[in-house]
Amino acid sequence: MITSLPIAASLDIPLAMPVDVPLDVPCDVPLDVPGRTIGTVTGRTPMGRPYPPARVGGAFAALIASGRLDLPLPAAGATAARWRALADLAAFDVTLARLAQAHTSAAAILIDSAGPTPEHDQRWGLWATEEPIGSLVARRGRGGWTVHGVRSSCPGARVLTHALVAARVITDGGEETREGTIGLFAVRLNERNVAVATAGSDGSDGSDGSASQAMTGADTATVLFDGAPAIPVGEPGWSTGSTGGSDPDAAYLDQPIFWHTRVDIAACWFGGATGVARTLFAAGHTDHEGEAGHLAGHSGRTGRRLDIHALEHLGRVDAVLMAMRCVLETAARDMDADPDDVGGSARRRALRVRANIEAGATEVLDRVGRALGPGPLCADRGYARRVADLSAYLRQNRVERDLTDLAAVVLADLDPLWW
Repeated sequence: MITSLPIAASLDIPLAMPVDVPLDVPCDVPLDVPGRTIGTVTGRTPMGRPYPPARVGGAFAALIASGRLDLPLPAAGATAARWRALADLAAFDVTLARLAQAHTSAAAILIDSAGPTPEHDQRWGLWATEEPIGSLVARRGRGGWTVHGVRSSCPGARVLTHALVAARVITDGGEETREGTIGLFAVRLNERNVAVATAGSDGSDGSDGSASQAMTGADTATVLFDGAPAIPVGEPGWSTGSTGGSDPDAAYLDQPIFWHTRVDIAACWFGGATGVARTLFAAGHTDHEGEAGHLAGHSGRTGRRLDIHALEHLGRVDAVLMAMRCVLETAARDMDADPDDVGGSARRRALRVRANIEAGATEVLDRVGRALGPGPLCADRGYARRVADLSAYLRQNRVERDLTDLAAVVLADLDPLWW
């Protein structure tokens, strides 16, 4: 059983400690993707402030090049350390963590499926989970597999070098396969057959986030594939063959690693919520030995005193964060105890965890906003960006669909009560 990515001998940090959040990562890494270049991003971010959107891509590339994203694989004995690393990164910068999470999740899937090994000069994305696959199809010809069509909402469109992409499989005769009609493919994004949509090229403006400043650093856009060479992930049947499992149209959804990595996103939500809550906690302390503000309140950095109602929100936020942490720790322990999902609980566990963490993060956003009022949203750029980024990240993941899937899993269980 592989316990860590082979691209590094070991982590350069103790697993019991938080990851060294990259406050000092130099961002002078060129994002030299032919035809999709966004330039070299240089400089360092001020202490405690998220990277400006234009520099997120450079920071992401620097993290990979430094080996800091060589995290333990999920369900390999150190899942809690993996999620702690992602959560710590999200507490600092949600957008950077979103890109990092997709890269590490893609790497874990590739390792599990004996696919291509990610290198330190490669930046991987995972365009196979949160959004519909759109018009993407994969065809097998004499020269191998190629991907064709359009896919919207692709994070890291001009930043990534590679991506795992879901596409409908077409036979040589032009017909969709009857079994396993959706496959997972590894695609190099610096091919001439891949381009980011520009205004009007696909009926849109090319960008999926131009109307808001939320997660602009993720560079989410529509990507066009015109016969891009692709490699199917896994052995025959791993991602494109029917397994008789939960979804005959997408066999990779029956692989435990897919559901293990789905919880990576929840770890980032937890970290993002922690980052938002820190502004409230900072406001709730006086300058005298960190004592909590009482009824008289304390303005801290928010420009607004914390009254008794704000303190109630603060207490509830602390309790919610603790509950979220316990959910993740329990899931990590269960996952490590059954890495191959012999008990068949990977899917249900992932859906449960995501639902609980999403609800907790949403409550933290609401209560911190109510406690602090509009002041910090206008005066504290770092806080305002964390709120906007986390809100967008949560909504991009359509948890209602998770809940519907969870209900189906529960009703299909002969003994749905778990206690």
